[in-house]
Amino acid sequence: MIRNMSLSKTVVLNVLIILFWNIYIFFLCRQMKSSFFNPQKKPYKARNFECGGKFYNEKLKIKKWKEVLPQYISKNGFSKRRFSEKNLIYINRFILETCRAEWNHKMCMIIAFPITIFNEFKIGIIFTLLILLTNLPFIFIQRYNRFRLLSLKRHRVKKSFFAQEQNDNSKIEVPSYYV
Repeated sequence: MIRNMSLSKTVVLNVLIILFWNIYIFFLCRQMKSSFFNPQKKPYKARNFECGGKFYNEKLKIKKWKEVLPQYISKNGFSKRRFSEKNLIYINRFILETCRAEWNHKMCMIIAFPITIFNEFKIGIIFTLLILLTNLPFIFIQRYNRFRLLSLKRHRVKKSFFAQEQNDNSKIEVPSYYV
């Protein structure tokens, strides 16, 4: 049990456990089907307290600090910093990636439970706080970005349907699953 180890061994073991857990979750996340990360599923849907993303702007002041945090860029190069394509395919992919990243960071936090249980109380609490501090900001960023992307998507869908309506001179209703 970790409780009977020296402080230095306890710290090293905890860091290794957390590191291996995060690597495992990362590879698991990359292997999961895209359909699992549907923004319409409950874990990714908006919550009342978020007020359409205002919570992140007004309470957490996310615009002031979100750009200083590191960003994972996959081998394929999908990056928010290259958000120049504003077509619906790119926006949908971006939304999916926010769900994937949110899931990844939430799963990385699960290790806090065994870390808390198997360590002395103070060590467990310190590591749990570190786990939360290294994952919660990224979850907030993903949720904030998803609000913005969904709004952009609604705007693009309406714009494309309006353009089609102008060309066809026929009334086209935007299906609710697109907005």
